[in-house]
Amino acid sequence: MELEFLLPEDAEEISDYVHQMWVDTYAPIVPGGRNRAESIFDAWVGPDKIRRDMADGHFFAYILIDGERAGLISAGV
Repeated sequence: MELEFLLPEDAEEISDYVHQMWVDTYAPIVPGGRNRAESIFDAWVGPDKIRRDMADGHFFAYILIDGERAGLISAGV
């Protein structure tokens, strides 16, 4: 297992990577369903939010197994 650490210029790619998973996960539990989940996605996981999080000390990294993306992690203070 390896980590591929990402940079602010990767924010759009990160957002695109997580979009479908995020909406599919939250649509069943957010009042308003899929439409509401889509409408709040950018505020929570959009590229601008990712860049702000990075500026505040969060990191984002792809988890690589045998060179293939297996997931994405983010952590910060």
